Amino acid sequence: MDNKPEKLKNVKKVLVLRTDHIGEVLLSTVVVDAIKKHYPQAHITFATSSLAKSIVEAKKGIDEIIVFDTLGDRNLWPSLFGWYTQIAFKGYDLAILLNSNKFLHLVVFLAGIKTRIGFNRKWPFLLTHKISDVRAEGSKHEADYNLELLETIGIKESGFKPELKVSDLEKNNIRGLLSERSVDLKKKIIVVQPGSSFVQKRWPKEHFVELIKILLDHYDVNVVLSGSSEEFELCDDITKQLDKKVYNFAGKLNLKQLKSLLSIADLLIANDSGPMHISAALGRQIIAIFGRGTKGTGPNRWGPLSDKSIVFHKPFECSDCYNEKCPYDFKCLKAILPQEIFEAVVINKLLN
Repeated sequence: MDNKPEKLKNVKKVLVLRTDHIGEVLLSTVVVDAIKKHYPQAHITFATSSLAKSIVEAKKGIDEIIVFDTLGDRNLWPSLFGWYTQIAFKGYDLAILLNSNKFLHLVVFLAGIKTRIGFNRKWPFLLTHKISDVRAEGSKHEADYNLELLETIGIKESGFKPELKVSDLEKNNIRGLLSERSVDLKKKIIVVQPGSSFVQKRWPKEHFVELIKILLDHYDVNVVLSGSSEEFELCDDITKQLDKKVYNFAGKLNLKQLKSLLSIADLLIANDSGPMHISAALGRQIIAIFGRGTKGTGPNRWGPLSDKSIVFHKPFECSDCYNEKCPYDFKCLKAILPQEIFEAVVINKLLN
């Protein structure tokens, strides 16, 4: 990358691409804010995964959303023509590729988009502007790594945070749904997210059970468990070990409804996960639990961007934090004790 690249002129149409998980997509939306600051009249199209589409829909400044599904499928040749027809001949001046994928690089090249910026990997020769991908070093937050990419076209910004809004109608709808399940809306709501996309991010189930017991012994609140349909059994196991009523909504809410639930929750207790980032973007109170000691996987890069968050992280110098069969029995996660989190709730008056 040149030392001081000139800022692009006459940028009227921008294609931003981030096609992976909810948290990653949400953190990439800061690029939209930066582009709008420098090119306020630009039309922005955001290409994302079907998994994260409804989160992008809640982001101000995006004019159009298209779906490019790249998750879990290495052979994307059959998808290429469909993607091409969605972006070719649309007059995009700029493509910003925030997750490196050779098929995404190829399709923006074939579509003839003049300026194509991304990271220097996965067929980077198809890009016109690129920087080294050092995100695994974890020296800064993922949102700032995304913004750094814009320096290739003369835009230097930092400090943007994802922001989401929820309408009064959406809030009323989720309150109605909670009420139908006998949730007492006069009481405060704690949402607990015991799952995550990767095993090595998950605080032990037994710790969640113990923490919920302590909280319910000390506070007259609702505890609502959230998660995907695949995490229903995990949440069900937790509810069965409790002698007080908790509500298992795992697999029962779509992403819009989950966003609405988090917007009215008084506290979210979650592993490193998409809901954690959603709650941060909504400005809600969060206790975030992180495992793993590898720099590129820790809270310095992936923590919630919110001054209302408390992060628990006890990394050890282990050999491989990407290994789902941890040879150290996930000692970093087990070292975070339920009593510590409860004390943080009390000391910080999170439920007062």
